[in-house]
Amino acid sequence: MPTVAIIGAGPSGTSAAYQLAQASLEVLLIDTKTFPRNKACAGVLPPRVLLDLEVEGLPLPKDLVQRELEGYALVAPSGRMALSDFACPGAVVKRSELDNWLLQRAGVGLVQDTIDGILEDEDGVTLTGRKDQYFADMVIIATGAASRLGRHIHQERPLMALTHQFELKMDTSEIKKRVGNRFWAFYIVNGGHAWISPLRDSLKVGIGSVAPGFDARKELMHLIKSGPIADLLNPELDPELDLEHDLEHDLIQEEAGLIPMSGPPQKLSTSRCLLAGDAGGFVFPGTGEGLFYALRSGKVAAQCIKDHGTQAHLQYQSMLTSAGLLSLRDVDHLKRTMATPEASERYVSSLAGIK
Repeated sequence: MPTVAIIGAGPSGTSAAYQLAQASLEVLLIDTKTFPRNKACAGVLPPRVLLDLEVEGLPLPKDLVQRELEGYALVAPSGRMALSDFACPGAVVKRSELDNWLLQRAGVGLVQDTIDGILEDEDGVTLTGRKDQYFADMVIIATGAASRLGRHIHQERPLMALTHQFELKMDTSEIKKRVGNRFWAFYIVNGGHAWISPLRDSLKVGIGSVAPGFDARKELMHLIKSGPIADLLNPELDPELDLEHDLEHDLIQEEAGLIPMSGPPQKLSTSRCLLAGDAGGFVFPGTGEGLFYALRSGKVAAQCIKDHGTQAHLQYQSMLTSAGLLSLRDVDHLKRTMATPEASERYVSSLAGIK
């Protein structure tokens, strides 16, 4: 059986590591960071993610659930709102805790190193790190949206959303009264949206857009100061206050990130390497939902190597298609719902049953 190196210990990489370790394959898991580590993310786990974890026999521990999620609240530019309820509860988690649990679940030791080079030949793959060199028969690249290593496989430049997010302190009772157990999406941003994700005693408040020249932090500060997000966070806030100074008292952390919005590229493998997770564009274009697709694509990559060994690249596209993951290439959600305020209004109105 082949030795498999996985570069990246986020949800996609650890999902693959778990599957391979369960099959008794030799796994080398490499990440630049030590764990636990934070990641810019709203932390939303729809019910289907929780179901997948249960099917694998290791359900999400209850103490990782910051808040059970009832569904979504979608807000149009006019302020019109549509509610979308889950058939069963989802969850909101902190990514530092989720990723650390997934790493522990994988049962594979983590090597801390940054991989700068990948060299394939007929004998296998040599990975050149800043600390050491590593050899494997197969490699799964799961290094995230900003990964340079993806260029080893393809040269496409995906459309990226620039995101910024604050985590703000708020009493649990206030969260229940103002936000409830819903993920709020505000379609009030050109080429993107803003959001509020409720945790146990804090809120993740963020924004993202693909618009050229988008200043995510500046736009987020503006939305917190006025408009529907400000109304939810603090309806009594004086717009003339120095918000930058005021945030110092409530700000837990500030995060920025990139989200790929083009779907998976046409080329997802070489003869020895497979792309998974954000590095492979496995994110729902428009909404930015990525955790489900990260976990699922990591699982498919691992299954492909388990089933086909060093010939996995010949079957990877087919297995991704069967798993429904390549349909992300055809999603026009970004254009259909966020290209203009009118498109956003039509989208939310359709969900609210208003013609």
